[in-house]
Amino acid sequence: IFTGFLKRLRGRGCVMKPEGDLSIKNIKRFYDDLKDELERGSEIVVDLSNVKRVDLAAVQVIIAAGKSAAKLKKVLRLTGVSGDVKRLFRLSGMKL
Repeated sequence: IFTGFLKRLRGRGCVMKPEGDLSIKNIKRFYDDLKDELERGSEIVVDLSNVKRVDLAAVQVIIAAGKSAAKLKKVLRLTGVSGDVKRLFRLSGMKL
């Protein structure tokens, strides 16, 4: 699912670009990579343009990562979010 980092953001962080489905079946690896990057950089961009499906587990991980980033005074941004995924985030109480 995870293709690695597309690019480093001039020492500030990175762009992560998962592919396929983000679901309970593979969320552990995504979570671990996201957590590592939150510790390492000040800005993490998660590009979801190649993600076909997101389940509630993935939404919960991304919401928790956003809260952790805010506490650490870091930035977590989402890009490439499809309409269906936006709707799921909104239903979970997250504004995009």
